[in-house]
Amino acid sequence: MKDYLNYSDQTVVITGAASGMGKATAEMLVDLGAKVYTLDYVKKDIPGVEKAFQADISKREDIDDVFKELPSKIDKFFGVAGVSGVKHDFTDTTTINFIANKYMFEEYIADRISDSGAIVFVSSMGAFNWENHLTELKPFINAKGWDETLKVVTDSNKVGKRTGMDGYMLSKRLVNYYALLQAKELSKKEVRINVIMPGGTQTGLTDEFADMVGGDENLQRGLIDRLSTPEEMANAMVFLNSGMATYINGVTLYVNAGHSIPEVINEKPKEFDFPIFR
Repeated sequence: MKDYLNYSDQTVVITGAASGMGKATAEMLVDLGAKVYTLDYVKKDIPGVEKAFQADISKREDIDDVFKELPSKIDKFFGVAGVSGVKHDFTDTTTINFIANKYMFEEYIADRISDSGAIVFVSSMGAFNWENHLTELKPFINAKGWDETLKVVTDSNKVGKRTGMDGYMLSKRLVNYYALLQAKELSKKEVRINVIMPGGTQTGLTDEFADMVGGDENLQRGLIDRLSTPEEMANAMVFLNSGMATYINGVTLYVNAGHSIPEVINEKPKEFDFPIFR
């Protein structure tokens, strides 16, 4: 039988793999024969994983320590780790969701990713219409290194009124923008970078997202009126990084059971289409 997904013996790194869609992705990739390495705030031993690392990715030193032990060549990277912003402040949320991914990419992944490798990041439908607000994102994107990027984040919150939920929306917009810029750069090595934008998903963060939008009934349930399972988000990520998607690059993929269709065809006003720094 032909292996169309082509994960057998591939070296794969997944962040946020202790639970939810990250865990579902790790389990799926083990089943597909990949050599899987995971890292998360909570260490979770998943059967078949080569090694599971505990790391707080809000701390640069933790990231450095993990990458010292990871393989020098990585075939596929899945950037899944993130927080909702309900239990974290603006700076911490933006650091975990964006700065950590930017740092990992610039310091390690860009050099270690194999030619013809693939990368997928997790954003959010909370970043819908992000491309209409690039001007306010550019200072964060253009900052060099961890310290300079963190300074831009803290300077943007000098008045101290930005919430963790503001940080969530900002960080997910930044992930989209940054990923597409890097997809353009790494295309020279035939490395692909894509993003999924999940709708409402039943994970450990579901209650926090429900609080964010004013109740469970307001979570994005798509046109089929239910939340996604973590496995359905894993399906999308595993496909995008697989041998079945070798001509797909620079895509921000809505994975929301059609929730965004009424907006796209102008049947309802656009959600989240506003500047964060108003």
